[in-house]
Amino acid sequence: MKVAVATGNYKNIVGHVGRCKGFIIFDIENGQILSKKEIENPLKHDEHHSHHSHEGHNHMHHHGHHRHEFLAGALEGAEALLCKSAGWGMISSLNDRGIKVLFTEESVAEKGAIEYSNGKLDYTDPNDDYSE
Repeated sequence: MKVAVATGNYKNIVGHVGRCKGFIIFDIENGQILSKKEIENPLKHDEHHSHHSHEGHNHMHHHGHHRHEFLAGALEGAEALLCKSAGWGMISSLNDRGIKVLFTEESVAEKGAIEYSNGKLDYTDPNDDYSE
């Protein structure tokens, strides 16, 4: 199973997802980490583009949607993303790709990923707050 974690230092779980430094994608089997991949947050490279206007019309929402899709593509294959917080647009884009966004108070990335894989992680599913 692959579990992604939002991180600020490649050791701890952080949030806000869109502003974190990067992500760790753990490949876990039987409670053991087989491998881990560290990736920079692709949204950080394009951050300045979401805060300006084109020809007098603000395209922030349009950029935001594409930025979220770009991140979802970078995390492709992960079952879940562990973080402290995320905006609804981000949650929706990741959910559309089959990636569950889960809020946790756990701070240590490896511990959180292993506990999630073992079904022992305490977390909040933000979708519970938005269910119809």
